[in-house]
Amino acid sequence: MRGLSAVILAYPLFATSPFNITVQAMRGLKMPEVTAQIFLFTYRYLFLLREEMRSIEKSLASKSFAKKTDLRTARVIGTALGMLFVRSYERSERIYRAMASRGYDGALPSTVKFEMKRGDWAKSFAVAGAAVMLQLIDFASNQGMII
Repeated sequence: MRGLSAVILAYPLFATSPFNITVQAMRGLKMPEVTAQIFLFTYRYLFLLREEMRSIEKSLASKSFAKKTDLRTARVIGTALGMLFVRSYERSERIYRAMASRGYDGALPSTVKFEMKRGDWAKSFAVAGAAVMLQLIDFASNQGMII
């Protein structure tokens, strides 16, 4: 029930609009700018990490590497993950320097203006109410009130 209520809360947040609009909505709801930027950069760079990992896997496959359940495989995968982290760190340094050279001062410019309307508030309360109701049902079933 807890997992279901978490999914019910998270799904409308991330699946009903483009991610940049969701981040703008977070800003509109007075979420700290740093947190909104963390969400935005995390979302963006997860895809880059995935592509980088695919590149590493392609490189390993070209060297006839096959995954097995032995120590050698664990060592090779550990080395590949280490390379991924080093490449990611170097990329983040290059990106930060590029952003700083273009005047990044800790705030990202926004072209979208988000405003909560009555329907948005109603939908928000409905989803939150459904999640609370599931939590209450879970609590009642754990206390033996519901069979």
